[in-house]
Amino acid sequence: MLNPNGEFIFERNGGRLTARAVTYWLSKYCRDAGITYKSPHCTRRTTASRLCTEGMPLDKIRDILGQVDESTTLSYIYNPNTEQENLDIMNKALKNNNKKSTK
Repeated sequence: MLNPNGEFIFERNGGRLTARAVTYWLSKYCRDAGITYKSPHCTRRTTASRLCTEGMPLDKIRDILGQVDESTTLSYIYNPNTEQENLDIMNKALKNNNKKSTK
């Protein structure tokens, strides 16, 4: 867990950081690590998309993002899979479906 004793992932003295502070620290840590900077909005989209891909229910993703409306949450989610990963998922689903229907 990134912040096991706090309510927020990014916080100081028990309160959440401002959007400007999160942007500053994220930029600094990316620069220090030598990796490409991604905005907080971009990381929220990636987090939502990966949680969805791994099967987390939409209402839980909505809660994590602090959103009220599920349609807002859906607008954050994109398909992070490669074409091959999508084909593998489709083939697995159809293969498993055929086995169930022959019983």
